[in-house]
Amino acid sequence: MSFKQLLTILFKKSQTLCKNLNRSQKFFFFGTILIFPTLVFYILSMSKASIAFICFSFLLLLFGIISDLLLLYVKVWDTFIGKGIILISYAMCTTISYALASQLVNDVIDFDSSKLTNSITFTSILLIPVFILGFSFLLFIGIFIFGQFYLIIASTLENLKDDECFKLMTIVPKECYPKATFISRLIIYPLVIGSFLSFGSDMMPAYGKRVESWTKWFIYNLEAVKHSRCEIKNNDSKVIVINENEIVIATKNNDSYMFTPAICIPRIKSNTIDKQQSK
Repeated sequence: MSFKQLLTILFKKSQTLCKNLNRSQKFFFFGTILIFPTLVFYILSMSKASIAFICFSFLLLLFGIISDLLLLYVKVWDTFIGKGIILISYAMCTTISYALASQLVNDVIDFDSSKLTNSITFTSILLIPVFILGFSFLLFIGIFIFGQFYLIIASTLENLKDDECFKLMTIVPKECYPKATFISRLIIYPLVIGSFLSFGSDMMPAYGKRVESWTKWFIYNLEAVKHSRCEIKNNDSKVIVINENEIVIATKNNDSYMFTPAICIPRIKSNTIDKQQSK
C-alpha cells in the first residue's frame, strides 16, 4: 500500500467519523489532529511552523471548551432554577466588578470617587478579563474534583438507567462516543485551561498596570472638565467636582497624570461679598 493510498483511506475514515461528531467534538478532533504535524515540525527544528500549528491547535481546543460551555449555558437557561442561578451569578459578578472598579478609581485619585460613575463603569468593563481568569481557575478546580468521582457516578448511573423509578433522573449523553469524548475532555480541559491560567497569571501584573493607566486617561480626558465654577491656577489642569466645597484637580505631565484634592474657590463671588469689599 502506497503512502497516497494510506492518506486516502485515513481521509475517508475521518470524513465518516466527522459526520457523527457534534460541534464540540469536531473542535476537539481537529485540534488533536494538529498536534501530530506540530511534533513533526518540532523534530525537524522548524520552530515557526511548530509554533503556528500549536497555536492553531490550542485555539481549536479552546473553541471546543467554549462550545461545551455554551451548550451547558443553553441547557441550564432552559430550566427555571437554572435561569435563577444565572441571573444571581450575573448580579453577583456585576456587583463585585463595580465594587472593585470603585476601589481602583479611589486609589487613582486618592480621594472620594463616588461621583465618578462613568469612570467606575469604564473600569469595571476593563476588569472583565480578571473575571474570565477567575472563572477559568474555578473550572480548572472543578474538573479535577469532578474527575475523581466520575467513575463512581458513571457506574451508578449506568446501573440506574434501566430502572423504572430512577431512569428519568439519569443523564443520557446525546453524542456519539461519549466515553472517548469524556476521556478526551478530561485531558484537554486541564491542559488548555492550565495553559490559559499560566499565560494569564504572567500577563495579569502588566494588565493591571495597563488598567490603571487607561483609568487615569479616562478620568482626565472624559470625566474631568476644563471649565468649572472653581478657580484653576494652572490653565492646563482640569477639575472634577466632588461637592460644593471640594474638587480634584487633574493635571497631565507628559504621559503621566496627577490628581490633587483641593478646596473649591468660586470664580464668581456673591453680591454680599462684593459689597463688603467695596466698603
